[in-house]
Amino acid sequence: MGTGYYLTILISLSIYSPKKKDNSITLKGYGVMQRCGVTMKKKIEENLKYIIEEIGFTDIEPKILKSQEEKFGDYTTNIAFLLSKKMKRNPMEVANEIVQKIDTEGIDKIEVVNGFINIFLKKEVFQKNLENTLKEDYGNSYGKGKKINVEYVSANPTGPLHVASARAATYGDTLVNLFRFKGYIADSEYYINDGGGQVELLKESVIARMKELKGEKVQFPEGGYLGDYIIDIAKEVMKRNIEDVKKFAVDYILNMQKKTLERFGTNFNNFVSEKWIRETKRIEEFIERLKRMGKIFEKDNAFLFKGERERVFIKSDGSYTYIVPDIAYHIYKYERGYEHLIDLLGPDHIAHIPDLRIALKDLGYPEDVEVIIVQWVHLLKDGVVLKMSKRAGSFIGMDELIDEVGVDPARFFFMMRDVSTPMEFDINLAKEQSLKNPVYYVQYGHARICSLIEYAERKGFKELNFENINMLNDDEEIKILKELYFFPEFLDDVLNNRTLHLLTSFLINLSSLYHNFYQKKRIVDGEKEKIVPRLLLSKGFKNVIRITLNLMGVGAPERM
Repeated sequence: MGTGYYLTILISLSIYSPKKKDNSITLKGYGVMQRCGVTMKKKIEENLKYIIEEIGFTDIEPKILKSQEEKFGDYTTNIAFLLSKKMKRNPMEVANEIVQKIDTEGIDKIEVVNGFINIFLKKEVFQKNLENTLKEDYGNSYGKGKKINVEYVSANPTGPLHVASARAATYGDTLVNLFRFKGYIADSEYYINDGGGQVELLKESVIARMKELKGEKVQFPEGGYLGDYIIDIAKEVMKRNIEDVKKFAVDYILNMQKKTLERFGTNFNNFVSEKWIRETKRIEEFIERLKRMGKIFEKDNAFLFKGERERVFIKSDGSYTYIVPDIAYHIYKYERGYEHLIDLLGPDHIAHIPDLRIALKDLGYPEDVEVIIVQWVHLLKDGVVLKMSKRAGSFIGMDELIDEVGVDPARFFFMMRDVSTPMEFDINLAKEQSLKNPVYYVQYGHARICSLIEYAERKGFKELNFENINMLNDDEEIKILKELYFFPEFLDDVLNNRTLHLLTSFLINLSSLYHNFYQKKRIVDGEKEKIVPRLLLSKGFKNVIRITLNLMGVGAPERM
């Protein structure tokens, strides 16, 4: 719970003996001191685990969940149901016997509802935690140290980045930030798809434009790239007398994409080239291994892999299908010591995921590559879906979106929906500077408190202490204190469940609670004994808002 709160939890419960005919619960007491940094939730879970082991069961993992409704307390557990199945007893009876023997400091009351044990914490738990909320890194964790690779965006170097890339960049950045905040070693990575047929088509498109600029009549390659940027590249190639048109075009577009990402606040740790992967001979090595294992066989002058289904790895012309260099790339990830791999991919990649995992398993690597699908974005402006881009010819560009709405609104809006769900992005709402706009609403709350603190300091409230923190006992104050208290656990759940879109819901809800509090309670010019506690509450709110916005790569302005 941090340095501000130490808790002694005394739980007495029976030892279950299968030999007893009546299956009753007998008692054996023990006491456990809460250690610094162990949350109330964790401590209760540890005590329940001890209880279960004392009863004689080691295969039940107790879970304490935050209650979804206020009437069901702050925490709830279904442990009585889990035990009742083993003990062949009514869960209500088991729950009631457990509750009768719990004597826990920090708990106001415990209720049993339909077999669920609902735990209500005392107000002082939330009040005393307020000091922790003012720490710059409140909610973070240390010591896990697991090395994780998160690959995202990874667009083809054939044109400007589109809005789906912006969505992937937002989610990927936030995921990496959360991992780091929670004590993991997380690297962001961009895979440059510069080794396939699409870059050959890019070269042909540039050459066609070069001929056109020279006044020649040309037939543009089928499926070629039509954006104005191709003309720009063609002019540069001619101006500089570039011989390797393909390499120049790829480098030109990759630099363009990097600048866009930098504008958006996305900076990758690693850029890995598919072309380089091919040159390292990793592909030939793993192909030969799979052949020796009988996993690759020849058919109709092609080579097929025995995966989820028979899949072509090497075409009859000797070229590789898309999945082959991708397998070599993932091998390279494991060679660098990453313990867990996460790929953010577009929906067009779904089909090859099972065989990627199977091939890695056959080669002796972990098969649990985590794949998160990033769905498409539909931009709405004046109620109309925008389809065409003035730069790329087929998509709204990421640069255009930044120019239109700005980085903060774009990032916040992208985080408002589950990344694996198609979304509509309302440009008009994102640009609106009013409380109807959710990002403006949240940032305004942060800026409002910055002004409030400055005003309080001018009134002489510079040095604040926590002596009268128990004065924060009104309903509006307790609701905010609870949200601040559960924040570290909330971040854990968001990260573990990959429900990053809940960050924006949390911000909107917390801001709503504070706006309601601010409207009803006078802070600096209100009740004298509550001025300092309410200023501290406001500072705690401000800090949690800042931390959450920063995790998403969104700014926390001090002026609006």
